[in-house]
Amino acid sequence: VMNTIAWLLVPSTVVILLPLAGLMWEVRREARARDTADDGNEELDDEDDERSQSQSPSQSQLPEVTRGKVAVLTMGVVCIVMVPVLKMATGLPPYLGMLLALGIIWFVTD
Repeated sequence: VMNTIAWLLVPSTVVILLPLAGLMWEVRREARARDTADDGNEELDDEDDERSQSQSPSQSQLPEVTRGKVAVLTMGVVCIVMVPVLKMATGLPPYLGMLLALGIIWFVTD
């Protein structure tokens, strides 16, 4: 078991670090673009100035987080985590567990 863990540690680390590095690069690039756009818009009305002080630009563009969205996210994560449990309890292949999870999420969100 330890050989398998050691053998999979490096690929797993690469798989998580490369996308995170890409996301960091993209966030920095968009932050620079937003800062450049903000520098060009120095002249704001009094109302716009007050509103921009109360809400940062990133907060005004974020979608609203509702209980339904949190419930669907939680249910999706629970369904994915339950796949190995279903395999151990019933002996079914993991792809059937994933199909069951997909069906449950589809049923709930439709």
